[in-house]
Amino acid sequence: LYVGGVFSEAYGLAGNTVSVPGLARWANNTWTTVGTSAIKAMSITSAASFVAGETSTEAIMTAFGTGLASGTDFGKTVPLPTNLLNSRVDVLDSLGTTRAAQLFFVSPGQVNFLIPAGTAPGTATITLTAGDGSVSQGTVNVVSYSPGLFTYNANGQGVAAAVIARYKVGSTTPLYESLARYDTATSRWVTTPINLGPVGERVFLVAYGTAFRGRASVIPVTVTMGGTVLPNVLAGASPGFVGLDQLNAEIPRSLIGRNSELDVVLTVGTKTANTVKIFVQ
Repeated sequence: LYVGGVFSEAYGLAGNTVSVPGLARWANNTWTTVGTSAIKAMSITSAASFVAGETSTEAIMTAFGTGLASGTDFGKTVPLPTNLLNSRVDVLDSLGTTRAAQLFFVSPGQVNFLIPAGTAPGTATITLTAGDGSVSQGTVNVVSYSPGLFTYNANGQGVAAAVIARYKVGSTTPLYESLARYDTATSRWVTTPINLGPVGERVFLVAYGTAFRGRASVIPVTVTMGGTVLPNVLAGASPGFVGLDQLNAEIPRSLIGRNSELDVVLTVGTKTANTVKIFVQ
């Protein structure tokens, strides 16, 4: 059985499946045998929160390692490619099925990929085979949902990767506004103040994440901002984007006057996402 660039099992002379300690890889048009020590360790985290351990199907993940690709490239088509610069990622699920992962981005130290739809719950083995034939491997536990929120600084902390949807009095058409700006002095994204406007105006947070579209409808979703529970919460897949989930929640007028950065905390069932921030005047 050939899985993700690595032989992990082979058929014996009698036709029985047997485990073998040796591994082989295809490089330069020839098979070469390598020992298990030749497989490099690779850490697997959420691409949003950068927390390791759990994921769900159709979630965006990040693999960190060395020699993962020969250069830097991005997926430019939908469906996303399963091969970039001859690097590929294979996901072996707990039922023994291997699926090729779609790739968002590859570089020597980082690869962003999608957990394939249909991946069974339980421990999944992620195998990355680079163009030079080198193999890196890590594992992750696949569950129904494991919420993570993206941030502007792409580190799972600080300013939420989000926009504001503002409904003027009497209007049903939202006006979208940024809630962050790039600070050249610190070379990072920082919050910008959100004004909730006059009475009758409604303002919603539209934040982006991954790994919470798979929750059952009976699983509750709550969002707090500065300790205040937000009303009118919607959470699910973001239309038209691969692996991206979306969280909508109304910002109540009771927060007027805070004039500070507030923690935004998303909880799905009993699982809490990474804390992100916005600024409310």
